[in-house]
Amino acid sequence: MNHVPGRIVTAVAGAVIVLWLAGCATHKGRVAEATVEPRSCDYALREDVVYTPDDWPETLAGDVYQPGCAGPHPGVLLVHGGGWERRSPDDMDAIAERLAERGYVVFNIAYRFAPE
Repeated sequence: MNHVPGRIVTAVAGAVIVLWLAGCATHKGRVAEATVEPRSCDYALREDVVYTPDDWPETLAGDVYQPGCAGPHPGVLLVHGGGWERRSPDDMDAIAERLAERGYVVFNIAYRFAPE
């Protein structure tokens, strides 16, 4: 039976507690602010952008959605569901488009399926 060393468990537990407390500290006592929908902007789509090295067993690519409005822009990496066995990046197209329209650079990737 494989056991995780105690130091790793302690470090992970400590990190989770710190993040949890930080999240509580930033919201405690604040009055809820109205959510303002960001402005909508056009975006450019670059399809099938290869992100794997040449020597990988399977070439993997994704689609990049680049907002056309003034930046800087935060980035989002979209990974579709399917438990590494099924589905496709097409499942995430609507989400990628919506994020890009709101000023996010989006990389909607494909991945190799199990057991490959």
